[in-house]
Amino acid sequence: MKNTMILLLILLLASLPVCALAEAGNIPHTGGDYDYILLEDGMAEITRYRGRAESLEIPQELDGYPVTSIGYQAFFYNSSLAEVMIPEGVTSIGNNAFPFCSRLEKVVLPESLLSIGESAFSYCTALQGIEIPDGVTSIGDCAFSFCSALTAVTLPESVTVIGSAAFSNCEALPAIVIPGGVSTIDVNTFNNCEKLSSVYIPASVTAIEFRAFRGCSSLDEISVERGSFAEEWCRKEGYVCRYGDKES
Repeated sequence: MKNTMILLLILLLASLPVCALAEAGNIPHTGGDYDYILLEDGMAEITRYRGRAESLEIPQELDGYPVTSIGYQAFFYNSSLAEVMIPEGVTSIGNNAFPFCSRLEKVVLPESLLSIGESAFSYCTALQGIEIPDGVTSIGDCAFSFCSALTAVTLPESVTVIGSAAFSNCEALPAIVIPGGVSTIDVNTFNNCEKLSSVYIPASVTAIEFRAFRGCSSLDEISVERGSFAEEWCRKEGYVCRYGDKES
C-alpha cells in the first residue's frame, strides 16, 4: 500500500512540468510598442499596445509571427488613437479590445476578419462610421454600444449573429439594414438609438427580443417582407410597415 502511494505521488509530481508547459504559450512577448502572446497555432495575439500614436497601422507580423487576433483590452482606454488600420490576416477582434478610445474616429477592418468580440469598440464616442467586411459572422454583445457619434454602419450578408445591445445608445445612427442571415434581433440591440428612422428587417428574422428598439424615438416605420415574422411584430408593436425597401 505504501509503495502504491509513493508511486502515485511520483506520477503526480511528474505531471506538474506538463501543466507549466501548457501555460507557457501565455507568456507575454514584446515587439516594439506591442505585447503579444503566441497561440497554439504559432500565430500572435496582441495583448497590449503601449504606444501613443494618433494614426496607427498595426503590423501584420511581430518578430516574424503573423498577427491573427487583437486580444482582450489590447487598446483599452487609449486616449491618443484617432485612426487605426487593422491588418489583413487578423481574424478576431477580442472582447474589450478598443473600448473607451475617446478620440477614435476611424477604424479600417481587414477582409480576413471573422468575428468582433463583446464591447470591442464600446464607448468610442468619436467613431463616425464602421464598414464591417464580408466574412464577419458574429458581432458580440455591446460591441459598438455608446458610440454616440456613429452615423453609418454597413453590415454584410455574412453576419448571422448580432449580440445583445450591440448598437445600443448609438444616438446619431440614422439607419440600419439587418443582414439576411440573422435570425434574432437580441435584447437592447438598438436600444436608445434616438435618430434611428430607417430599419430593414429581413424574412430570416424569427425573433425580436425585449427592448430591441426601445427608445428609438424617431422610428415610426420599418421595412419588412410580406408574410414575415417582422411584419407581424411591427403591426403588434404599432409600427407602420413598408415592404421590401432596403434603402437607408
